[in-house]
Amino acid sequence: MLALVLALHAPLVQTPTPPQASASLAVPVRTAIGVSALVERARSARYQQDSALGRYEAIARQRMSARLGIARNLGVGPISPERLAARFESVAKVGWDYSRGAWGEVLGRRSVVPLMGLIDPEAQDGDDDVALVFPYHPGRDQLWPVTELGDALPRAHWIEHPLAEGADSLYVFSLGDSLRIKLPDGSAVQLREIRVRARRPEARLIVGSLWVDVARGSLVRAAYRPSVAMDLWPLMEREIGRDDRSKVKKFGPFTGIIREIIVEHGLYQGRFWLPRTRIANAEGTAKGASVSFSIEQTFEYQSVSAVPAGAITAREAAIADVDPRTGRVRLPPWRGVQQRRRKCRPTGDSTSAKWSADSLVVDDELSVMYAEGVRVRVLMPCDLSTLATSPTLPKSIYGSDEELFPTTDLSALRADAERALGMSEQAEWHPQRPAYHYGLENGQLRYNRVEGLSAGVMGERTMGKGYTESGMIRASTADRQINAEVSMQRSNTRADVAGTLYRRLSASNDWENPLGLGSSISAALFGRDDGFYYRSLGAELTGARRSADEGPVVTWRLFGERQDSAPVRTHRSLANTLNGNQFTPNIQARAGMYWGGSAGLGFAWGANPSGTRLSGGSRLEAATGEANFARFSTEIATSRGLGRGTQGSLTASGGMSVGSVPVQRLWYLGGAHTVRGHAPGAMVGDAYWFGRAEVAKGHPLVRPSLFADIGWAGDRAKFSRPGTPLSGAGLGAALLDGLVRLDVARGLERGGGWRVDFYLEVR
Repeated sequence: MLALVLALHAPLVQTPTPPQASASLAVPVRTAIGVSALVERARSARYQQDSALGRYEAIARQRMSARLGIARNLGVGPISPERLAARFESVAKVGWDYSRGAWGEVLGRRSVVPLMGLIDPEAQDGDDDVALVFPYHPGRDQLWPVTELGDALPRAHWIEHPLAEGADSLYVFSLGDSLRIKLPDGSAVQLREIRVRARRPEARLIVGSLWVDVARGSLVRAAYRPSVAMDLWPLMEREIGRDDRSKVKKFGPFTGIIREIIVEHGLYQGRFWLPRTRIANAEGTAKGASVSFSIEQTFEYQSVSAVPAGAITAREAAIADVDPRTGRVRLPPWRGVQQRRRKCRPTGDSTSAKWSADSLVVDDELSVMYAEGVRVRVLMPCDLSTLATSPTLPKSIYGSDEELFPTTDLSALRADAERALGMSEQAEWHPQRPAYHYGLENGQLRYNRVEGLSAGVMGERTMGKGYTESGMIRASTADRQINAEVSMQRSNTRADVAGTLYRRLSASNDWENPLGLGSSISAALFGRDDGFYYRSLGAELTGARRSADEGPVVTWRLFGERQDSAPVRTHRSLANTLNGNQFTPNIQARAGMYWGGSAGLGFAWGANPSGTRLSGGSRLEAATGEANFARFSTEIATSRGLGRGTQGSLTASGGMSVGSVPVQRLWYLGGAHTVRGHAPGAMVGDAYWFGRAEVAKGHPLVRPSLFADIGWAGDRAKFSRPGTPLSGAGLGAALLDGLVRLDVARGLERGGGWRVDFYLEVR
């Protein structure tokens, strides 16, 4: 409770200039008000301050980031770090006046798109309305970003406001914690938490926590998320040109999970609760790629004032684009800039001293645009290039969030959100209709030398309480086997736990993904199957936990299974038809029952392609039964910009074991992810090490490289005196900052030869 008090206390009460002494420590209290009465009070307060708020001025800071990686299930093997695909950040002076409407002055704005090679910050043309972020305007829903996305999506695809009339049929409300905060003037503000749960699992219904000012009913803090994953295509469709929609849709389905939305308010003039910080984190998948997206906004108020009594007339309300009947802002259908350079800020006037808020509000000759559905008078610099170098921006666009938001305790906000969105905070139990998946895009069709062509159908059903049940059945043409899995998973988007009964074809490979789409194409066309397979029949309990601030990912697995050999059953491929090429033999597994567990940790640090980036992971596995063994491996990779479009990278990895490691759990060295120029399995053992070095130069979109690898695997007793290791060198090309690779390598000894690998970079 003390941690919660300290987390909530500091940012809640803010006073515009001149500054006052800080509030005294908040203390937990209990109130007699019931949940129904508190919800009704919050509903009636949603628009009450619309008629009282006269004017505010604020500095709005914003950062939006998108990251791209390779989509894969979070097992306990190597975890692919996501690369920064694009980032935009801005600083603007914004304000609203009850009689004149909204105004804004863009002080700084810049963006980078590292995935496309745009690594130097620049002020992209056309981002004006994105830079103008308004904390509040009359008629705006305070559950962000309901208003923005509600305008872009059909109503059935976005959030139903829990404080709207009739929302009791959609949500279950209960009371949570209670706090009292003393203000500098000696008065106190009493807060109470309303916990919100959807009555059924549905994307347009949320779960979360709403903190409310008991006396006023005003929203103070919110932490929430949609109760299940949502389809992102309706949102994307409206942002894509009509001619390109069919092309983009082929990369779907686009499904996404909004992990958390956090909105925090501060109290101004002792009566107005206005947003100070807003954070949203989401992730999604499409055609083998994983995408994560984040929005962070903070607002520093310079002045807040009320409307003089009896000041608002119907005429003034119309000028301010406010409907006098409802108080809601009219949302015009058109958005864009009119006559942007008709009046602008001269170059060098970065402090905006020449332009006061009053002049911006009353000057009818300023440029006009629509940002967030609001008509805004806008002042822009005459030279837009100065926006990227504005002193109001952080030192680096690749810096941490704390640099952009120095007055916000982001770790405290995220900790409070984690508490509010824990595993127990879920939609009510209400099983939904099942959905079925099959084909290449869902990984249910594959080809390898054991199964031949293997096709599966998977069904999944959302149950409520965070549970999803799923089942899969798979048949194959070569070995004529039936594999199946039945699973029950529980998730709160940050942590997952799943129990599964299964009969499956498993791969021994620690680095490759031989059951993936790329390996299937290679096997079917070129007769190359780099997997080492065995059959497994048993049960497992798995889990994964992701950090809120892009920190480490932890995974674990407990299992009991019977493992058996999986002999080669086919040599059919296009290469076999043309020249008789055959697949290599498979391993002979040590059959028997195995009981054990494993755990993995993966991390990635650094966003600047020209700076230092680190990624890596560790894995521990232990089992007993037919054989007793344990093994541990770790890996770290670093890259560094060397100037003039040149980048260098180093990778080091090693592993050791104890006990009698069965053949199916040995390390198999060689291949595109360890020592290039050699086939996987060129060296095998219960211990290993390898290192890789690479220098690349050119545009990140397509960057050629020169590389060299060296490594060894064998008996752990020979770890310190391995003899002649594997080595290889060659030329490569990295596409999209390394997400896709093409390597031509030559093994330098031990039967190495020329080898070409085209693959997705999963390291």
